[in-house]
Amino acid sequence: MEYTNKILYNKIHIFARNILPREVLFVIAAIIAECNPPHTGHAHLISKVRRRFGDDTCVLVLLGGNYVQRGDLAFTDRYRRAAGAVSIGADLVLELPFPYSCQTAQIYATSAVTLLQSLAGVDALCFGSESGNIDTLKEIASYLSSTDFQRASASEREENPHKSYAQIRTDLIRSTLSPVAAGQASLPNNILAIEYLLALQALGSPIEPYTIERQGAYHSDDCVATGFMSAGAIRQAIRQDGVSNIKPYITAEFAHVLQDDLQKGMAPADMERLSSVMLTHLRRICTEQDLSVYFDIDAALAAKMKAALNKATNIQTFISLLKAKHMTEAHLRRALLNAYFGVTSSDVHSAPAFTRLLASNTRGKESLKYLKQHSSLPILSRPSDVRHIMDAQTRKAVELADFADSLYFLSVPTPQPVEKLYGFRPFIAE
Repeated sequence: MEYTNKILYNKIHIFARNILPREVLFVIAAIIAECNPPHTGHAHLISKVRRRFGDDTCVLVLLGGNYVQRGDLAFTDRYRRAAGAVSIGADLVLELPFPYSCQTAQIYATSAVTLLQSLAGVDALCFGSESGNIDTLKEIASYLSSTDFQRASASEREENPHKSYAQIRTDLIRSTLSPVAAGQASLPNNILAIEYLLALQALGSPIEPYTIERQGAYHSDDCVATGFMSAGAIRQAIRQDGVSNIKPYITAEFAHVLQDDLQKGMAPADMERLSSVMLTHLRRICTEQDLSVYFDIDAALAAKMKAALNKATNIQTFISLLKAKHMTEAHLRRALLNAYFGVTSSDVHSAPAFTRLLASNTRGKESLKYLKQHSSLPILSRPSDVRHIMDAQTRKAVELADFADSLYFLSVPTPQPVEKLYGFRPFIAE
């Protein structure tokens, strides 16, 4: 395997140069995913990664935590989803924490890639895409990172201030590259894939990208492809009929976990259950300062949010009052979370200060030892580890994430006390 040999060759030279002994030489291949829930599509990607890099590859899943990229709550909590990821073939599951896990595609991708780079041991970044062709995606990413694109997009924004950035980008790709490339760049998984490539370029990262063609339906579809069902369709099916009808698309172990969560009232999480606490808190904030101090909220949106708070009695109504042609519901939900938790631009544009161990098997534990020795950021093994962090900035980042996680446990059918957060332990499969 030429690709794998290249990675191992680079590792050997790095170890020799730094005189760093390593008992086992193996590839660490990362997948950035929400696993909400982990399903056959994720299992397919993991199997392709092993086929590409070898059976002894450590598959590391960087899991978005309790808050997901579209500005919502994960169906069930991060530790259960991480255990499900191990059940479909992952070896090690670390967390992309709040607030990075629920931001725009660019920030989500950039922060995740930056975190992987900080681990100082990841060799490959693997992801699904509609394209399935890394060269096509690289061509688009190369153009988007060029000075020609920067100049053209700046000029277009000046001439058409009401035109969205997404539309400007699509139009420029169409006119400069091709209509086919423009179509590819607009597909949801390709968008994230391109952002991963842009982040790798910006960091000058040695991590090698690898993509496979995504199988099955889009996240927003409710249709079933042979052997695959979208995460959104699975969540909807569970809400309607429980776990029984989606068993072909998740492992038996995770089906049992989900069934147990449903019976105990630990799932599904629902932001609507937080309406009273969130809207009341936002009304108080509005009396003290302008909401535009928070990330991704401009003056116009801040004014609309303040007006909507006087009319809305729940989050769904609040979001509907904010809807506009140029704003997606995901954007508005993220804005709501950013305002509630006080997330500023500096919070999301600074590199992640920590990650957490969520789950592992025996191979993952061996990889974790190496990563902990060489990572430039702490890898926390349990929520209570924050008590031992001395660096003020890191401690602040962990406390913000913990605050968000404590609210998450009020959103489940049977709300849980904050102390529940400190009782969790990583799932370790022996």
